[in-house]
Amino acid sequence: MRQRRVGALLIADDRNGFYLGGFGGVQSTAGRTRPRLLVVPARGDPAWLVHESGAVALREMSWVRDVRTYAEIDRAPVEPLRKLLGAAASGARTVGAELGHEQRLGLTYLDFERLRAEADRLRFVDASDLLWRLRMIKSPAELTRLRRAATITARGYRRAFARIRPGMTEREVGAAFAAALVAEGAQATWHDVLTGDYGRPNGFARNRRLAEGEMVWVDMGANHAGYWADFSRAGVLGGPTPEQERVQRRIVEATAAGVAAVRPGVALRQVAEHLDAVVARLGLELNRRPGRYGHGLGLTVTEPPHLAHFDETVVEPGMVLTVEPGMWTEDGMYHCEECLIVRSDGAELLSDYPPALASL
Repeated sequence: MRQRRVGALLIADDRNGFYLGGFGGVQSTAGRTRPRLLVVPARGDPAWLVHESGAVALREMSWVRDVRTYAEIDRAPVEPLRKLLGAAASGARTVGAELGHEQRLGLTYLDFERLRAEADRLRFVDASDLLWRLRMIKSPAELTRLRRAATITARGYRRAFARIRPGMTEREVGAAFAAALVAEGAQATWHDVLTGDYGRPNGFARNRRLAEGEMVWVDMGANHAGYWADFSRAGVLGGPTPEQERVQRRIVEATAAGVAAVRPGVALRQVAEHLDAVVARLGLELNRRPGRYGHGLGLTVTEPPHLAHFDETVVEPGMVLTVEPGMWTEDGMYHCEECLIVRSDGAELLSDYPPALASL
């Protein structure tokens, strides 16, 4: 901040506030009525500005001692925020905010415009690169939470796959996996289940019933203390066919090649180019096109950096990434996502569950 002459940061996104200020739930709040605002000066102590209803919990959780409150909920507290920013950014008069790459400002556009108009002596600039630079490299404490989330997820797969039977609906399958994660200790969960029609990831689970011979593909993750796991596995009711096993082996081989290519000093663009060559050599046609081969993982299920042709980020120890080339056919989704910690000597795989298609 000092190098760029940024006098203060305005943090209004729930996850950035959790990261820097230690306040919030294990997953992002769905409420937008009461903004939680954290002001971080380049010099001096940070301060929270929150609705008075959340002040007690905040003081219990956060290391930040300066806690200020507001009472109204029909509008954002622009005037007290203006005064707080003016004092924090004195001298530099430049405020960094969540204006750019994969950031979401936790204020409405009109409230932010009102703040800019009333704080006319301050200049607002994008601070997304500063924030992502911090969040990309995980601390030892963060890595402990991520390892725990991945362990819970692997145990959830073992518990739930043993309970899947023909005649269950997609919704019942999803509920079984979510319940398995909670039983293993997850503090929050997410899941995506595909059966029958495999070209519709990220859709709602349906009431269609599973039939013998169908693949059940699941992508899911547990949350532990705010940090997420994310990896996928699949099984076939009655056991996979030789052709299903052949395609799965190739996808697993491509994924393993991507994991091996992730090492310190290599640009993620280069990893994506390497995967292009591996996929071509294996004769795979990746019709599942999310725009990348993988992504960062942490306080959100997907976050920068990305294993993609556009991302010049250089891999460093402490990053947590996923690798997930994938494709679908009429008989299944072939996508065996792995998640890993980058270490100085290579990758530490977190997704400790067999990648082969399970017999259900």
